[in-house]
Amino acid sequence: MPRFSECWRCGNTVGVGIICNLCEVAKYCSEKCQRNDIFRHEAECIPASILKTCTTCRKSGPNLKACTGCYRAFYCDANCQKSNWERHKIDCREDKEVIEATTQLIFAHYFILAEQIASACPYYYWGNVPAFDCFNLVETEGATYGSALKVLILGVGDLRNVALTCASLPDSYSNKVLFTLNDRESCVLARLVLLLYMLIK
Repeated sequence: MPRFSECWRCGNTVGVGIICNLCEVAKYCSEKCQRNDIFRHEAECIPASILKTCTTCRKSGPNLKACTGCYRAFYCDANCQKSNWERHKIDCREDKEVIEATTQLIFAHYFILAEQIASACPYYYWGNVPAFDCFNLVETEGATYGSALKVLILGVGDLRNVALTCASLPDSYSNKVLFTLNDRESCVLARLVLLLYMLIK
């Protein structure tokens, strides 16, 4: 989510005084920004409005700070956190150890799996999954969205996602879209350059 001092739509820091009535967290600099952000904000409006309860004093509110060790305890301020630390530090340490151990297991599992897949078929020259629209602009930003778009795609693999994304832009969109494509395999990038050259010619 954006920082609370900025407009959640355009990032403007001046005159950010319009607040979402449902979550009372999202802020906008104008009614236009609020209208244009309705589709994107809809997905985060309910999670943003969830009230958290202070572990120490039991006061509730949406702006409580989480313990940075376990993210399971919430506090009003540093005083509440300090007064509860003696009771919380054992649980916090145990939670952190469980999270770290689980993370290592998941990483080891998927690292081995990735190596097996890479050794079985190192390159998918025409992709191994269906192409998808990276923006889904009508649903995420609204059909009237008109600002320029800049996208970085890492591990691009093939151009199908880029092609489908461009083809799925609404007819009313007239601004520029800048794609930056990158991949760690030089042969994949060479193929992309060749395909782009063929499309231009």
